[in-house]
Order: sequence, then structure tokens, then C-alpha cells
Amino acid sequence: MYRFLICIGILVLIFSGCAIVEHRATPEEEKVILWLDGTANFERLGTEEGIERIFDKAKNTGVTDLVLCVKRSNGYVLYESEYAPQLKEWQGFRREDDFDFVNIALNQAHKRGMSLHLSFNIFAEGDRTREMGVLYEDEEKREWETLLYTPEGFVPATEFGRGFAAFTNPALPEVQRYQLKILREATERFKPDGIILDRCRYDGIESDFSDFSHQQFEKYLVEPRQKTRPILDNFPEDIFAWEEENGSYDYKPGPYFKEWLEWRASIIRDFVEESRRLVKEIDPEIDFANYVGAWYPTYYELGVNWAAKEYDPARDYEWASDYYYRTSFLELFDWLMVGNYFYEVTIEELREADEEELGARTEDAMYEGREDWYSVEGSALLAMDITRNVIPVYGSLYVQQYEDQDDPEQFQKAIEMVRRLTDGVMIFDLVHLENYDYWPYFKDGVDKKFD
Repeated sequence: MYRFLICIGILVLIFSGCAIVEHRATPEEEKVILWLDGTANFERLGTEEGIERIFDKAKNTGVTDLVLCVKRSNGYVLYESEYAPQLKEWQGFRREDDFDFVNIALNQAHKRGMSLHLSFNIFAEGDRTREMGVLYEDEEKREWETLLYTPEGFVPATEFGRGFAAFTNPALPEVQRYQLKILREATERFKPDGIILDRCRYDGIESDFSDFSHQQFEKYLVEPRQKTRPILDNFPEDIFAWEEENGSYDYKPGPYFKEWLEWRASIIRDFVEESRRLVKEIDPEIDFANYVGAWYPTYYELGVNWAAKEYDPARDYEWASDYYYRTSFLELFDWLMVGNYFYEVTIEELREADEEELGARTEDAMYEGREDWYSVEGSALLAMDITRNVIPVYGSLYVQQYEDQDDPEQFQKAIEMVRRLTDGVMIFDLVHLENYDYWPYFKDGVDKKFD
């Protein structure tokens, strides 16, 4: 796994021996959010009776908000669309042609006093593991796939060997127009309680090194700084070069590495700004929110700056340019979910865990590490610090990590931690609560009262 060494000294100062500082919302403002994956729950939510059963469970557990994924990472949507293909069958189960999935879910949620938000995978348009989806099935859109710069050379997204989602190039105007059409269509038709962006980012540090991105980056270097146009004679090594050591590869930053990160983050920020404008023009009461991973110290690799604009990462991290803070998109959202996807709940647990114990697991945070933010507590503290209470932030938990260790008590402990430190909790995903019967543990975590 490729990794660029980052400056973490500031995190040590923040987290070493620090007491928990509560940033909780009032009980009336606190959200308890349940994410409903579109394909993992395709059959489970494939009838009105199935939706009623699950929504009853959610309401009885204390859920206030549901996030319904209606555009998958393969590019398919779960409703009839003028623009995107509709997923009607999954793993042998076919929904009835007249099954009005989204409107039924909205009505059933509102009957129970819960809000329902629609989630869209933005720049992912293909499933690598199954070789299906928009990028595999639409020859015209195949030209949108991101081009990755790897140690083996340039590789298109559909042929890349890491990760399950094949991404498009976020910088392409035609890609952005397509995604905005989908967002507009769904927002106008369904008028949900909220629109949630997911995978509104680049694929990784390897993406995108197409001729188009090269040309747009050169323009970016000239226009805001009023400089003479630079000639990147050694692209992509002007950005970074791959270096091999003991059989593994890491990237070494080039002279324009920081500016490249800044440009990519500005692409995502500008798209988010346009998306917000679109949603709020249709109905200003519709929430506009986002999901990001809580591992901010490495999230620059995905082209996203989710810290508050008043926070300057250049003070703390070697990878940040003096202008990087301007790429913040936080204030464009009404609220944010951050994935605190770590098994160790407290910083103390992380520090006391031995290498063998940590090596038995792979956290869902891009890399493995021992910094304090590789824990639920540490990542929540970091998230609340860099977002500066600009908007509500909801700590998010991945049920699978606790079930893998057969440790429901740790799951409950994690729920309590994010409820104490953030404005509420998001649980990913319904499928895990159902398959592992974690509903009772979820409810106990939600019912916990604080002094």
C-alpha cells in the first residue's frame, strides 16, 4: 500500500493526555442516522411490507434519520430515470415493475416521524469486481473513466486492480453535467428531506493523470497566480514519482505536488458549490449533506478538503500548500457525516494494543497506523477540531468491524463515544444489523443517557 509520510506532530500535541471535550448537540438536536445500502438491502427493501418492517425496527431503536442510497457506485439508480440506468434485479431478486421504491420509503419514514435522505454515489460509475455498470456498458461514457498513474504505468479505471469502484474523472465538464442532471431529476421528483453526496471525490492519489487534467492543471497554475505559463516537461513526475524499496512502492513529491493537490480539491469544491445551488433552488428546505472518511491527515489523496475554511492545514501538514485552506467545501453543506471506522474506541486502547493484535485487522481508513486518530475517539476529536463547529458533524460507525471481532460491547462503546464527542451517530449499515442481529446493541447504545 502506497503511502506518503505526513507531518503528525500537531496531532500528538492535540491528543496526548487530552480530556474528552464534549461537542454534543442538545438531546433535541441530536441525530441518530441509519444508512440503507441500495444493493445489500435490495431484496430486504424490495416490497412495501419489507420497508414497513425495517422502518418499524429503526423507529423503535431511536433512529431519527434514514439515508437511502439510490445511486450505486456502479452508476445504476433505484428508480426510473431519464439519464441513468435503473437497477431492477439484484442477486436473483427482481422488484415489481410498478414498485415505487423511493416514494414508498419516503411515505413510510414520514409516517413514523423519521426523515429520509437520498444518497448518490457521485463520481463512481462502475463495479470492478463484477465488471458491470455505466463505464462497462456505455461506450460513450467509457471515455469518462479516470486514468490512473501507477508504478506499472498508466491504467484506466476499469482495468485498475485496487478497490471495487471504477471512477470517472471529476474534472471533466461532461461528467459534472451528467451528475448534476441526476441530482436535479431526483430532487425535483421526490423532494426528499435531504440530498447526500457520497464518493464525491477522486479515486486516489493515482487519479487523474489524463491529458485533459494535465492541461487544466497548467491553466490553474497560471490564472490565479498571474504567472508565466509553466512548462511541465516531466509530467507526471513533476507531480510525484514512484519509488521502489524492498518490493513496495511509495510516491515522492515533485515540484508541483502541493499545487496539484490544491487544484484537485478545488475541482471537488466547485462541483459541490454547483450541486448545492441546484438543490437549494429547487427547495431551500431540503438538507444538503455529505459523507467523508474521518482520516483527514491522508484524505488529501482523494482530492477533498472537508475541514473548515478557517482551519489552515499548512500549519500542521507538509503536503498542504499555502492556498489549500481555500478549497474547503464544509460551509457548503448543512451537515456532515465522518466515518470513524476504527475498532479501537479510545486513544488509550490504541496505544496499548500490541502489533500482533493490530496486524490481525485492517481498518477501513486507507492505511494502517498508530497515530491517535486511528481510534474512534481520536478521529472524532480531530474531526470536531478541524470543522470548528461550523456545521453539525455526525460520527459514523461501521458495524462489520465489531462483528468481525465478535465484540458487540465495543460497538456500544463506540456509539457512546461518537455521541459524546460529535452531534450524533450514523450507523453503516442496515444489512449488518440484520445479518448479525445487532439491533439490540444499537438500541442500547442509543438509549444510553449522559450525565
